[in-house]
Amino acid sequence: MSQRDTRLIGGIYRTGQILSSDGILTTCTAYNRNTNDVVGLYVLHCPPNVPPHVIQQVLQPLAQRRTHASPHLLHISDWGVDNNRIFIATDPPRGVTLRHAMDNENIDLQRSLDLIHQLALGVKVLHEAHIAALDLRPQFVTVETFMDNNSLTDRVRLDDIGLRELLRALGASNSTASDSLAAIDPRYASPEHLNSQPIGPWSDIYLLGILLFELVTGRAPFVGHTPAETGVMQGTSAVPRMKQYMYNVPDELQAVVDCALSKEPGRRFANVNAFLKALQGVALRQPPGPLSSRRRYAMPTRAAPAALSPAKWRSQHHTRLSRLSAKAPTSRSRCRYRPSAPWPRSRASMPTCATRRLASCKNASPSPEKMSLLDVLILNAAILRI
Repeated sequence: MSQRDTRLIGGIYRTGQILSSDGILTTCTAYNRNTNDVVGLYVLHCPPNVPPHVIQQVLQPLAQRRTHASPHLLHISDWGVDNNRIFIATDPPRGVTLRHAMDNENIDLQRSLDLIHQLALGVKVLHEAHIAALDLRPQFVTVETFMDNNSLTDRVRLDDIGLRELLRALGASNSTASDSLAAIDPRYASPEHLNSQPIGPWSDIYLLGILLFELVTGRAPFVGHTPAETGVMQGTSAVPRMKQYMYNVPDELQAVVDCALSKEPGRRFANVNAFLKALQGVALRQPPGPLSSRRRYAMPTRAAPAALSPAKWRSQHHTRLSRLSAKAPTSRSRCRYRPSAPWPRSRASMPTCATRRLASCKNASPSPEKMSLLDVLILNAAILRI
């Protein structure tokens, strides 16, 4: 009797690298034996008490998502049931998650607006298909960076394919980990979602506002010491000022965030089109230029020296050398002894200041009580070194 290949799913996909595993759900790469392509594969292990007709019913929304293609949405290519396993084949994983980009990359203001704009375009496609209440957590958004016309370009893709509703229908939404697909992270949840009120496109507008705030400032707008405190802050706390964390945030952008993060759904943007239009109206300030351009008065510039002929250059060079050699030390600082040079061995080569003080001391023959400390030190050094 031949042993069954557990890595072969649906008779087509052979699983490869496991990307994540959360009890009932496993995400991995797979090899399509029919097309010789690498795909992304979601494998759900169904509980034994789930009837087959319930499984077919929960898989019906996948057909609706498959018909809407967009570069900002994860494309679903195939799905099916293999014994007690549900598999969903998608495009292969590319790039990094938005969570990874926010934690490890320096995202400026212009790039933040571009990333949230592309993500909103993907949300708009799903809203037009009457698909809302999306999972917009950063770990389920992919950012792919590639070269386009000798410049780096980002492509944002929403990886939500409706797995949260699928897991809830199968009774597998009891996970409490914040990064679990079935769990609710209060940092990325609307107030009506946390209060068990109806959710819809207005809730996705709220999540877009949270991501916009975090992309610009580097932190989530509402974070408490515990998940319960974070949930309370989502429904009661005022929106923080982004200029507390980023000095060059335009006032128009703060107004966009305030509108998107309104506690009442009726005060938010009516749809994603209104949100995108408000983003386009944000005027970014140009970064400051060089130091000379930031001065109030321009510094005068010195004209470049004219080219000299060889004869004139030699004349000026000899004149400069003669002036330097004619200069004699006239102050104590110029006669100061340099420790790197050896001490003189004769009185003729002794420094001028020491010779002058030694001669004055010998002529005057002062008593030790009337000599200053400097005279004593110089006299002792001269006597010992001669």
